Amino acid sequence: MKTLYYNGYIITMNGGKVVGGMLVGENGKIEVAGDFSNVDAIPDSAVKKVDLKGCVVMPSFIDSHSHITAVARTMSLADLNGARSDDDIYSLLTAFKTERGVRDGEWLVGYNYDHNVMKGRRHPDGSVLDGIENPVLITHKSGHMGVLNKKARDILGIESDSDGYLEEAKFIDAANRTPKPSIDVMRASLKEAEKIYLSCGYTVASDGLSGEDEIELLSSSPLDVDVVSIIDYKKKDAILSKYAEYFGKYVGNLKIGGYKIILDGSPQAKTAWLSKPYSGEDSFRGTPYYTDERVEEIMKDAINDGVQLYAHANGDMASEQLIRAYYHVLTGEKLEAKYRPVMIHAQTLRDDQIRRMATLDMIPSFFASHIYHFGDIHRVNLGVMRANKISPIRTSIDYGLNFTLHNDSPVVPPSVMELISSAVNRITKNGAHIGTFEKVEAYEAFEGTTINAAYQYFEEKERGSIEEGKAADFIIIDKNPYEIDREDISSIKVLATFKSGRVLYRNDLFDVNI
Repeated sequence: MKTLYYNGYIITMNGGKVVGGMLVGENGKIEVAGDFSNVDAIPDSAVKKVDLKGCVVMPSFIDSHSHITAVARTMSLADLNGARSDDDIYSLLTAFKTERGVRDGEWLVGYNYDHNVMKGRRHPDGSVLDGIENPVLITHKSGHMGVLNKKARDILGIESDSDGYLEEAKFIDAANRTPKPSIDVMRASLKEAEKIYLSCGYTVASDGLSGEDEIELLSSSPLDVDVVSIIDYKKKDAILSKYAEYFGKYVGNLKIGGYKIILDGSPQAKTAWLSKPYSGEDSFRGTPYYTDERVEEIMKDAINDGVQLYAHANGDMASEQLIRAYYHVLTGEKLEAKYRPVMIHAQTLRDDQIRRMATLDMIPSFFASHIYHFGDIHRVNLGVMRANKISPIRTSIDYGLNFTLHNDSPVVPPSVMELISSAVNRITKNGAHIGTFEKVEAYEAFEGTTINAAYQYFEEKERGSIEEGKAADFIIIDKNPYEIDREDISSIKVLATFKSGRVLYRNDLFDVNI
């Protein structure tokens, strides 16, 4: 039976249109989005009627970049968020070991520490972790670096200073060689991660750097959310030899949507590749991962395969490398700008680069939560002028550049409302206002998680707004984001999440009969 939702405040994300109701067909698609003034005249036998009682409805969220399989892995890791010293790290790890019954000799893994809030702004000392009778690996909040104790380094055959600190490729290689949970454990953890995404209002999740293990997990796990997997370019041949059916289209709830490369590190760790030195440095600007020639080869390869290239680029030099590569391939091959390559994070993107990206229909996916979580350290590492321009969303809108917003979970939790609040308010964790001239309105920020995100995935005709013919993917929220104070946006709660007209999440506070 069709379902009629009425007496609501429905933000369609179709321009500025707001309607009072919508009719959802048995096929899970929206048949009508409009105002239904005479609902009583419609026979109850014709439709199921749901009185929204004035609730606010909007399209569900589309995750433009995170790592849902990594979020699943964190379900069995020690959360080190908030640690302020080596002693804190030690205590959190040993408490987790006791709570989870981790035996001596088994791997003990933690994540989410931030050296910027620790004493002396330094990374934990691996020798302190040597007192734990386990091989220990802990990952920085950014995911780009971490620390191993001596037992872990000996097992992995890693030569390092006594502090055990590794970063970028060396750390990622070490982390990838630690024992992984069984596939059955990971499937259960993935379902738990899915519940988190649904509670935040997502019906599309991203797996932003999938290898063979991640694709195996996603393809063999029955999920309700759709997942767009962006596969590791270095592993694409092995993956596509087994999972070609997922290439460019959904099979069940999974599709392979692009190739991923990493061009640099992170600004909070001073590993992003900049055009000018870091604040306080004479010449150090970070380090590129690839030559310009190699990035052009990869871009050409992606275009020849008919797939988007997703590139992690935090520093403006890494951004420049990606823009030039796309431009050179397009002009050299005499191609139209229709491939929509995605620049992941784009933290220090310059105005001149934004103008050029707009002409090429490239997409920056801004990690706008950086403003809140890392804005204070950006002011130190980049200086106030450059820090004020991180996540330049206002400038992107002014130049007509299609952008998306993301949280890069598990780096930070997948809270869309915190993400939107960061873009709208631009206030750091310590309360500093950063780059207020780049503030956007709530509607503009929500575009980055709905209709623009659908555009990023070439799915703008199927989802991202409440319009006739699109999937009935929507959420019900407890406050109108356009009527409350902008500082209160982060307090908005998702009451229910629907996908194709079917409720997949319901908050205990929600009392509407659906």
